[in-house]
Amino acid sequence: MSNDLATISNSMDMWEDEKKLQEIKSIFAPKLNTLEFQFFIGMGKANDLNPFLREIWAIKYADNAPAQIFIGRDGYRKSAQRHPDYQTHIVESIHENDDFKYDNGNVSHGYGAKRGRLMGAYCLVYKKSCERPFYVYCDLKEYTTGKSLWHPETGNPITMIKKVAEAQGLRMAFQEQSSGTYSEYERAE
Repeated sequence: MSNDLATISNSMDMWEDEKKLQEIKSIFAPKLNTLEFQFFIGMGKANDLNPFLREIWAIKYADNAPAQIFIGRDGYRKSAQRHPDYQTHIVESIHENDDFKYDNGNVSHGYGAKRGRLMGAYCLVYKKSCERPFYVYCDLKEYTTGKSLWHPETGNPITMIKKVAEAQGLRMAFQEQSSGTYSEYERAE
């Protein structure tokens, strides 16, 4: 990897230079066909995402299956925060002893020192043009593998489920920017 590619963060240069595109393809999208790679380039350009910062990459799991475009949580954040309609977003984990209520766009969430077993996470995304926030709740049991970073004792399951909720919330609120993508945390290993 060339040093200049690793340091590009908010530049469209990499998406226009044929030599750089070949380097991007060989590292971050090696199995994509021409059409899939063009889609990948389009998504990177549209959101000004940098694959060298792990903001976007692609994986093709089988030759006869379509490629999957992945955007990292920081890529979703970057895209949302640059959108003129973005106001803010909140992400939090929910545990069995928490006092949590969701009612028509309003969240009430309190907790003490003994929160109990992790249940899931939610994300609220506020847009200037919307009266109510976008809301998503992700149940831990739908995403955890119990392995690696999801392991309850040796991993970071709270961080992981919050990343899933955040990615889904931002994608829901700004679907015109990230439709058809996934975060790496949403795919079971």
